Amino acid sequence: MDLSQSIRNLSNQPLTHQLLTSLLKDYKRPNDKIHELISAGIIEPVKKGLYLPSTKLSETRTEPFLLANHMLGPSYVSFDSALSYYGLIPERVF
Repeated sequence: MDLSQSIRNLSNQPLTHQLLTSLLKDYKRPNDKIHELISAGIIEPVKKGLYLPSTKLSETRTEPFLLANHMLGPSYVSFDSALSYYGLIPERVF
């Protein structure tokens, strides 16, 4: 299985640096390959050590609450935020 296919299979979750280096274990310099993937538009950096698969690979996007948990974990999603996100209450929660 090639690298793009492996990343496509993981398109519903954020890609950590540790996950990417495990996918790139056969490379001598995996960090250089990660920078190459960013330059090619295969992955998009969110913050240091955290990436998202680009829309070039898959239309499936990471859930915002899951991304928030990876960015600043553990994060808390309030009941009101979840109801607002799924359109079950008319109020907007920020």
